Amino acid sequence: MFFLFLSEINSYLFSAPLRQASIEPFEEDRRMRLDLNISLFKVPCDALAMDYEDSMGSHYFAYTLKVLRLDYQGQILNPHQAQDFRIEESTKTEKTNCGSCYGAELHEGQCCNTCDEVIDAYARKGWNPPDKRLVDQCRRKLFSGTYIGGGGCQIFGHLTVKEVPGAVHISLNPLGQMLFATGGDIDFSHSLNHLQARDPDSLDTAPESPATTPLDHTSAYGHTHYLYYLKLTSARSTHDERFWEAAGHSRSHLSHAIPTLYIQYEIDPITMKYRYTTSFGGFLISLFAILGGSFACSTFLAKIILT
Repeated sequence: MFFLFLSEINSYLFSAPLRQASIEPFEEDRRMRLDLNISLFKVPCDALAMDYEDSMGSHYFAYTLKVLRLDYQGQILNPHQAQDFRIEESTKTEKTNCGSCYGAELHEGQCCNTCDEVIDAYARKGWNPPDKRLVDQCRRKLFSGTYIGGGGCQIFGHLTVKEVPGAVHISLNPLGQMLFATGGDIDFSHSLNHLQARDPDSLDTAPESPATTPLDHTSAYGHTHYLYYLKLTSARSTHDERFWEAAGHSRSHLSHAIPTLYIQYEIDPITMKYRYTTSFGGFLISLFAILGGSFACSTFLAKIILT
């Protein structure tokens, strides 16, 4: 009876929950949070750009992204001086003088007063970025010391998005494209420190959810294009807390074009629910069944022996 009691108690306290699959209806207003932490070793923070778009054509709802500057060894320079990182940055300036677009004007009278505007004009024409040494706006910007800095950049934070398939795109802004085109020491060697999807209302990771995801601590090196693919499955814990299970893989290919990094994710329509098959009432019934069964067996054996 003692060993049976111990076995039943161990089964009740430490048994793993069962997985049950179900399909939840799609909800337009349901949100998901993407946690991201990535270190790029050879790209200055001022040369980076990021954008996001989902399968429904809409963009993020909210985000909290920051950057830290890295030295040439990939170490954080000033851990307490994180700066905000904007996903979509557009600067409107009053044009008192009309700068040249160097032949890339889309219409008569178009002005390019900044280096970014010159690069954008070339991109709209489908041309390669111009030589920085031939563009006055870029020379002023580059050698002013505002953007040029050594080392790399660490991006970390989260985005709140719709619960639909989507992708995060990290690339070079017009300044970075110009530096790359003119032989700057820029490539997308990086380490994907952390990538996780979770419910925006959940502060802590659910007990059934792993502490890391399959793509955490993935490193890659060289002038290449990188794609990270994440397959997400919604799940609910035994306490009805919502979290995400993930499976992923990565691939890259060499290219002499501007390096880019894509993080693409798909969402499985099936939701996994974790449920315990035994309740406290069932546990008590099992204990009394052991007691009653032991008493019945001992009585039966005693009658056989005495007769």
